[in-house]
Amino acid sequence: MPAKSVVGIDLGTRKSGVCWVSGNDVVRLQTFETENLIANLTQLEQQDQVPTALVVDAPIDPTAGAGFRRIDRVFMRGLFNNNHVGLQPNNPDLLNMMDKVQALVEWCGERGIVYSNQFPPPHERVLRETMPNPAFGILSNPNELLQLKRRLRFRYGRGENVAPITVAFECLENAPNPLFAPLQHAPKNWAELQQIPKDIVGEQSDDLIAALVCASLAWWQVNSTEIAYVKEERGHYLLPPVRMIRPEWLTEICRIVNHADFDGVETNVCPNRNM
Repeated sequence: MPAKSVVGIDLGTRKSGVCWVSGNDVVRLQTFETENLIANLTQLEQQDQVPTALVVDAPIDPTAGAGFRRIDRVFMRGLFNNNHVGLQPNNPDLLNMMDKVQALVEWCGERGIVYSNQFPPPHERVLRETMPNPAFGILSNPNELLQLKRRLRFRYGRGENVAPITVAFECLENAPNPLFAPLQHAPKNWAELQQIPKDIVGEQSDDLIAALVCASLAWWQVNSTEIAYVKEERGHYLLPPVRMIRPEWLTEICRIVNHADFDGVETNVCPNRNM
């Protein structure tokens, strides 16, 4: 059976990170101008094959509407909140991404890759969504994340504006990172990440890391039955397999989704919760 390809996309208004995985190999990890994203995806496809799955960090369901959805609000409470560890999603009203999302949806549709909000199936020819900050951050001890977040503010000289995905990547630099484990040539530390862009000007580490997280989730979506999720009628977050998530975060997610505000939210993360 030929190797399957998956793609992770960190979609931005100006620049987007793309991670293309062929089989188990990260064959491209790069940022592109968003206006050229579709053309570059087509070129990468010609060099490899039609991808089996894509995971993007933006709401895709056309019924999602403006503002935060309930699944977004799940990851705005407790430890996720910016006043604590700070893995919460950005306000979707700050970024108008619908034209970019629609172009991507159409590109996928032409290849039989269709957005699905259903779990567990399908495994292939599917377009999924996630939010890389919480999806990656929940692999780390929340206390370690918070301490590192405070230290990095001084190191980078950027006040509080250190990208959460950057903090999570550094937190896992010297720890097991099972999410990336199946992938060859996936950078697991800063030295390896700095080798990826080579002579390409303008690469941004947080875009690359977020795209890699999305692609890793796409790999687990296609190659296992372990992918975790939190979903509602207007969309979902893909999450790493439950066995990878730190117990502190599992407890926090279950505490939050068991609140009456989230009666319509489904997840396979919490025991005895609707799936």
